Amino acid sequence: MAESTLILRMEDLQSHVGDYLGWGRGPHKGEEEWTDRKLSRINELLDTALRWVYFEATVDGRPPHQWSWLTPVATIPLAAGERSVTLPDDFNGFTGPDLVVSLASGSMSYRVKLSEETFADARYAQSETTTGRPQVAAVRAAKGVERGRSSRHELYVWPEADQAYTLKGRYNLTPDALSSAWPFAYGGAAMAECFRAACRAAAERDLDNLHPGQGVEWAHFARSLGAAIGRDGRLQPKTLGRNMDFTDPSRRFGGRGWWSSGMIGWIDPLTVDGVDPDV
Repeated sequence: MAESTLILRMEDLQSHVGDYLGWGRGPHKGEEEWTDRKLSRINELLDTALRWVYFEATVDGRPPHQWSWLTPVATIPLAAGERSVTLPDDFNGFTGPDLVVSLASGSMSYRVKLSEETFADARYAQSETTTGRPQVAAVRAAKGVERGRSSRHELYVWPEADQAYTLKGRYNLTPDALSSAWPFAYGGAAMAECFRAACRAAAERDLDNLHPGQGVEWAHFARSLGAAIGRDGRLQPKTLGRNMDFTDPSRRFGGRGWWSSGMIGWIDPLTVDGVDPDV
């Protein structure tokens, strides 16, 4: 399917940075080609802008926003005899408290809660040779780094799998930098203006030696980011379903079992400097 004509490619974002720095918009826009040194600096600022949006998207002092388009579902195969399996290279933590486990054939499925690694270790200490369907699952850091590979994570389960299973869970994705092979930022056309504003804010900071939060372009970026967060928030689930956990005393007697607002995060109207960007 064709991309929206409103989306911005890597070359478009580079052009905005180069233009702000006074180096022209580059060959993509029919202007003079940048030197290697200038192009390297442009790409560094583009990477900074992407990290601001991807990982530090916050307004009004709130915790960073969890973008809906950076939370895909991982399908993790667990073979018979395995106790651990490597998670995707772009894995940056599961978003929920449990995983869905099913037989590889798909004939049965159930949920297993994510636990601490030490809990699985304790179960193995009690019954080292037990095999069966996964009942305990934990994320743990894989030891060591290698040339061309930083830290990774793996899923550790108890007991050892007695047959092939598939585990599924939504996770936070760590995106790559843009390249000629991967020219589009995540988020689609709806995020184009936000990324453009972030690029100009990064260039402004570099050119004028400003701190984050200072400058005209940063103010524009903050407004655009606030609008993007508000729009993305409307795509999030409005309910997590019935909460059947009544272990909390405040819910045990007379409680209806719905998730409280404190359990699903901040749901107040979003503002930027006290102003609702949607108004």
